[in-house]
Amino acid sequence: MVQAMWTGNVPDDHADTVLGELTTGASAPLYSRATRRDLDEIAKASAYELLVFNTAKATWPSGTRYRFIPGGELAIRAEYELHKNVPIIADCSTAASGLSCQENLLTLANSGFTRLIALDLPRQQDSPSCRAQDGKP
Repeated sequence: MVQAMWTGNVPDDHADTVLGELTTGASAPLYSRATRRDLDEIAKASAYELLVFNTAKATWPSGTRYRFIPGGELAIRAEYELHKNVPIIADCSTAASGLSCQENLLTLANSGFTRLIALDLPRQQDSPSCRAQDGKP
């Protein structure tokens, strides 16, 4: 399973980290996971931006503030419409699939967003890495 992919040139200040990740196969996670139950705690801790990819799939209560950016436009619009200094909560239930949500998160990470949270991203139940994250054997 590929967790991260590096292409192109790497800045000198990141070269040792990238080399270590490539040679060991371990890399820092690009995003954390959360469920809607976790959202209240996240909201209490700091400001955040809620990102949805398809408003037809959004099930947020009336009055909830969110930013709608389709996945195909994310690489262009995120730089101008999202803030890098606050957590970005990506509502994966509004993406076409779990894979497309992960691709969108990777797009954000490649654009320099570091505080990414995948909300309601489905887990592949048979994946050893998912079981390890859950603390289940």
